[in-house]
Amino acid sequence: MPLTINAEAGSETANSYATEAEAAAYYEADIAFGAVWALMSAEERRKRLVFGTRAIDRMNFRGYRISEEQALDFPRDIQDEPLDEIPPAVREALLEMVIFQQREAGAGAGESTASEMAVPGAVRSFRLEGALSVEFAQETRLTGKEEVIGGNWRAIMDLLAPYLGGGPNSFDWIK
Repeated sequence: MPLTINAEAGSETANSYATEAEAAAYYEADIAFGAVWALMSAEERRKRLVFGTRAIDRMNFRGYRISEEQALDFPRDIQDEPLDEIPPAVREALLEMVIFQQREAGAGAGESTASEMAVPGAVRSFRLEGALSVEFAQETRLTGKEEVIGGNWRAIMDLLAPYLGGGPNSFDWIK
């Protein structure tokens, strides 16, 4: 049975923050990703939208869902300012997430990936071949090209920043 996209705000069966038509319009203007999107089958495009939405919903957002029955994390009530619709920034973050995930899945030699954008000082590799060797990650800067063509983690996080909460052991407020 083919997958159906439901991007209705607050729906119990919603599975995407963007409709297929919204995605098509967004990617039509994207010189770098538009052709890739156009070559995907309709089923593949729908799967990408659902997969990207799931990735966004794994993040920790401020406030709480408008309805206990809604399937997705948006719309939300954030500090008594209910968002009855899916914010445009969340929709755009999804569409950028689709590009990001596509690039990650197809990253080849010489292409930057999320794993290369490691936290500075984090262990990047560990080797024990008769002698101990530990390599620490350096801060990776996006090139001008990556910032302009979109589909990068920084762009996604910038779009979602107004809605993001603290870590898993924090709270914003209690109603």
